[in-house]
Amino acid sequence: MNKMMMRMMVVGVALLALVLMALPAGASNPGQAVVYFDKAYDAAESGAAGTAVFTGTVSGDVSGTLKSTLLEGTVKGNGTINQVTFEWAIKDDNLADGDQSFTAIASGTLNTQTGKVVMNGNVVSGYLQGAKFIEEGQLVDPNTLQFQGSMKLIVNTAE
Repeated sequence: MNKMMMRMMVVGVALLALVLMALPAGASNPGQAVVYFDKAYDAAESGAAGTAVFTGTVSGDVSGTLKSTLLEGTVKGNGTINQVTFEWAIKDDNLADGDQSFTAIASGTLNTQTGKVVMNGNVVSGYLQGAKFIEEGQLVDPNTLQFQGSMKLIVNTAE
């Protein structure tokens, strides 16, 4: 291997290392974050807000707490499918990587027979503002209205 090719390879490796160091810790993909949640109905918060509020924890690319507040809900058909809109407020408790707290507004469906929830929306403030927000959840305890699932935040990089 000649000296020029060796120098180019060293420079390439150094640039790759710099790019990798600039990524947020735990980022699964540049411009994308995956956050897992575990939340349950919070009677005290709901009473104070006058609407359904769920609180819980998040892990994955962002670790911390969450509060999701029902903004709008409509029952469709025989009551099996509910159209819902929620505000998702995620507070990052690990500030070592910078503040990755964010708020998203998402709308979608809650199937009361299967417990499956699917919502789409956008990050409206904070970390990855403007990113597409995709939530998939599942009711795991109907007695406490506990849901578990994931949120994907995807930045549109196409210009």
